[in-house]
Amino acid sequence: MKKEKNAVAGKKEPREGKLSSNKKILILLICFVAAFTVSVVFILIGVFNSDNTDEGYLTVTPERDENLPFYDSGVTLTYYFTGAPAEIKAQKSLVASAYEAVMKKTFKMFDQKNTYEDTASIGLISQNPGRDVEISMTLLEILMDANEKTKLKTGYNLFSGALNDQIRSIVSNSSPQEVDPLNDKECAQLLEKLREFYAKDDSCALYFNEAKRTVRLELSKEFSDFLKDYEFDSPTLDLGILKNAYRLKIVAEELQDKGYDNAYLSSDDGLTVTLKNAKEADYCFYSPAGDTADMSAIKRADAPSACAFLRIFSLNDAIGFYTLTMDGKTVYRHKFMTDFSNDSPVLSVLCRTKDLKKLPDCMFQALSVLSAKTAEEALARAGSFENADLLIDLNDGKKEIFYTDLTETEMLDAYTKTKI
Repeated sequence: MKKEKNAVAGKKEPREGKLSSNKKILILLICFVAAFTVSVVFILIGVFNSDNTDEGYLTVTPERDENLPFYDSGVTLTYYFTGAPAEIKAQKSLVASAYEAVMKKTFKMFDQKNTYEDTASIGLISQNPGRDVEISMTLLEILMDANEKTKLKTGYNLFSGALNDQIRSIVSNSSPQEVDPLNDKECAQLLEKLREFYAKDDSCALYFNEAKRTVRLELSKEFSDFLKDYEFDSPTLDLGILKNAYRLKIVAEELQDKGYDNAYLSSDDGLTVTLKNAKEADYCFYSPAGDTADMSAIKRADAPSACAFLRIFSLNDAIGFYTLTMDGKTVYRHKFMTDFSNDSPVLSVLCRTKDLKKLPDCMFQALSVLSAKTAEEALARAGSFENADLLIDLNDGKKEIFYTDLTETEMLDAYTKTKI
């Protein structure tokens, strides 16, 4: 029997006994999620000035574009300007122009919903299932990489576009606890069904032809019918939490190639990139302290380098996190979760790499650690990674940070440190 088609936000009022729109929203939380705007600084810079003509680090603000109103959202460029006021003004124009061009290009390429005449987007692939779609070699290589990461099944899924769209509603819900699967058996059953689909290798697949630069999306009939039955109208493909990692990698490379390399790039989902001539700075690592969060350690941000910081608790961003209580224990829900586990063995993880090309790997590794089912699994995953080092704060109440490949001078003494 088919399900009633009333489980989508914005549809008609649900019939009694069927899934409400709020319940449908919860589907996203079984897979990895795209991050939302946060007002947290993950890097400490020695010099910073406001947007004026004084020498120092200034935030670069590109021109607005009515046709692409959100092309620069979620990403920030901080650049060091020097010289007389007139020289700084000229520099700002040049840097902003270069930054604007690469931000628009990557925005179009990674857009999972819309299509463009001048750029083949991810959305174009989702809109043409079963057909070969010609794309740029850059996007082809990125999708091949994301596809391989999906196959590892450690928390990341390239095919969860419909789920990622729904998470934006649940984390901004005024009472998310009321519609959480922990309190709603019907939602829990639906989530379990989705887990079953994503556990199957043939539910979704991409097929690549490097010689022709084409890619084809295939969905199993069973999964396709399931999406139609519940009226999921979101695109299947979505780079999700890796999108900004791939994007910042491209932006950093193009800015450095043009000589604009005394700068920092950051994203609202926890990424920070230190370009090759940036001044001395530190990457910040936070741990929960009651109802707040404290900086518990620091990693050196030697240029060039990059880091990814993920956590299960809120800092000073109110949206995207909530908790429940079960059997006297706090259950964490957060925008980075990949499953509805009632136990979160990792509080936070920071992954640093000195190779900017490894930025997507760095974010993927951080997510893999955060998505582990047990503390032992988290530490095992961290110990297996190469070309990066990590800080891990386990949810064990021991005030202890586990780390790899760090010197003691790179860290604060707030917590006991234990090397993996």
